[in-house]
Amino acid sequence: TLDILKVHQYLTSTPHFLDFLVSSLHFSESDSLTVSILLLINCLLRNEHDIDERMYLREEFFHLGLIGELNLLRKSENLNVVTQVHVFDKHRHEDELEFDTSGTGGPQNPQHL
Repeated sequence: TLDILKVHQYLTSTPHFLDFLVSSLHFSESDSLTVSILLLINCLLRNEHDIDERMYLREEFFHLGLIGELNLLRKSENLNVVTQVHVFDKHRHEDELEFDTSGTGGPQNPQHL
């Protein structure tokens, strides 16, 4: 799926391959489209097995403005939208814990020093 987004970036001269998803989310006028985009973002992140790559992708999404979109969507009256935002937040928190305790990055565990 990331490869398809990179092809889209090339064909449309989009500055970043994830920009299409964040822009589509921003301009979405229906809850079903919003849920579908959030679901795709969550799937892209969860399908990546490497914690470093997941953290990188999430940071790229944030750089493109996803955090602002998520903050707005947290107030949605649509349960499916809020559920997908919650799933994103939950997986983000899990990844941050894994990243911090894995020694891959983040602060070192004092026991390892």
